[in-house]
Amino acid sequence: MPKSSLLLFFAIYILVSCSDISNRLLDKISETEGPTGIESEQWKSISNFINLLKSDNKSEISKIVHYPLRRNYPLRSIKNRSDFLDRYDLIFDTEFKKRILRADQNKSWSLMGLKGLMFHSGVIWLGLEGTIIAINNESKGEKAQRLKAINLDKLQLNRELRKFYEPVLEWRTKSYTIRVDQLNCFSSNLRYASWSQNKSKLDSPDLVLSNGTIIFDGNGGSHHYIFHNGNSEYKIYIYEIRGPDAPRGILEVSTKSEVVLSEDLTSKTYE
Repeated sequence: MPKSSLLLFFAIYILVSCSDISNRLLDKISETEGPTGIESEQWKSISNFINLLKSDNKSEISKIVHYPLRRNYPLRSIKNRSDFLDRYDLIFDTEFKKRILRADQNKSWSLMGLKGLMFHSGVIWLGLEGTIIAINNESKGEKAQRLKAINLDKLQLNRELRKFYEPVLEWRTKSYTIRVDQLNCFSSNLRYASWSQNKSKLDSPDLVLSNGTIIFDGNGGSHHYIFHNGNSEYKIYIYEIRGPDAPRGILEVSTKSEVVLSEDLTSKTYE
């Protein structure tokens, strides 16, 4: 599979309105790159997917999915065919299937360069070779599961941290558990909390920072978060495109432009 087809087609939490914030994990498409013509071989890939969906052939659809297939945080990614088959009806519910099958396929699909084939505004992405690489639609069933997961997640936190709208990330480094949450639905205000590894999340956090921001690094989905604490700056880098030996992300703390802490993000709570 070409490396370019493995780009993750999610704009991570564009925090601008109140409705379905997690469902806004759509592709961060370059503003200067528009759709181009779809070639005959690529139409065959689209037709294959449509025909499989029309016949509700779950087994064959599971074979053309690129795993892991991400779901809206904090729902776990779909890791393999068995997992996909278990969750198929939740992802491709009746409403979503009707939306796809009733669409004018000639007008609904676009070739976005090396990024792949995009349906509508990015609710589905196919790689150039025809694999399903992203499904950015959230069904009513998945939304209900996500909201339930958020409520359960809150119960695992110290009481002073339970008031937030949506979780954004939770990672571990060698020394810390770090977490970012969006505080309310009308604001992009992000909150950072961290615990040393010998502490539980039910304990009071070692540090809490507010008024964080997110910055996107190019069009491949990589991004970082920035928080300030006096003269110190806390950055969390998330690398969606990286080499095989590169870390998935980095926690970096600097004071007056001098880096005083840099630790790799080693594990993610919800995967």
